[in-house]
This record gives sequence, C-alpha cells and structure tokens, in this order.
Amino acid sequence: MRNSAVQAVHSAFGKVRELGFAEAQLENYAIEWWVGKQEIQYEGASLGLAVALATVAALTGQQVDPRIAVTGAVDRGQVVAVTGVCSKWESLRSLGTFSRLIVAPGNLSDLPPDAWREPELKISAVPTLEAAVAEVFGRIECSGELPPSVVTTR
Repeated sequence: MRNSAVQAVHSAFGKVRELGFAEAQLENYAIEWWVGKQEIQYEGASLGLAVALATVAALTGQQVDPRIAVTGAVDRGQVVAVTGVCSKWESLRSLGTFSRLIVAPGNLSDLPPDAWREPELKISAVPTLEAAVAEVFGRIECSGELPPSVVTTR
C-alpha cells in the first residue's frame, strides 16, 4: 500500500500544481493521513484514488461528499483497475449510504449485474486523476493560497 499511496500523493500534488498553486507553497509540506483517532492499517492499491482525492481536497480546501465511494490505484495520473471490486460492491450495498461509485474503466466489467439496477446509485468510470477530480469536485477555482487547515510547518 505504501507505494500506491506515495504515487497517489505525488499525482495529487501534480494536479494541485496544475490548478495554479505555487511550487514554493507546496514544497514545505509533508503529508500524513490519520483515519479517526487511532492508527489503522490499510493495504492494497485500491486506496490510491481515495488518497489522491483526499490530498487534493486537503490542499485546495474542497469538501468531499461522504456519499461518494471510490476505488482504484493511481499510477502517474492514470486510474488503474484493482482487484476485489465485486466484494467491495457488496460491502457498499450493505452500508446503504452511498449515492455514487467511482472506479477505473477496467473495473466496470467486474461489477455484478445488480449494481447497474440500483436506482439511487450513479456509477462512473474515470481514466485519470484529472477526470476523478472533475467528477468529485467539479471545477476548482485556484485562489493561489493554500487553505488555513493545511498550513503547518515541518
């Protein structure tokens, strides 16, 4: 997972640079993710897209709709298919709180037929991190400044 997460964060920083944030603003930041109040071990490339989108959100001050579920690896800005999508679908369905599922194009055929019959669920395939950012956040306006919530020093 470490390599996948590192690649995802690098891709996210690249996307934030494309949005117009100054290189000097980004070079002094280290990324550290905590989930909840305790350290939780996550493994696998499937976390890559979620980590990349969370990084973009943190660095740009965007909010992520909690009803969106994503899975996919990120490799040099490309969203890559992962394994276990069918079991992830079953977990999502049992939770019943998601309205959108975003996957790599290569994973569309891995979804079970009943996934396409869920009337309240929109399924999208994104080939790139850029497409995922547009799908999740729409257009991001760059103020040129990082939000106060991410301004910390090393």
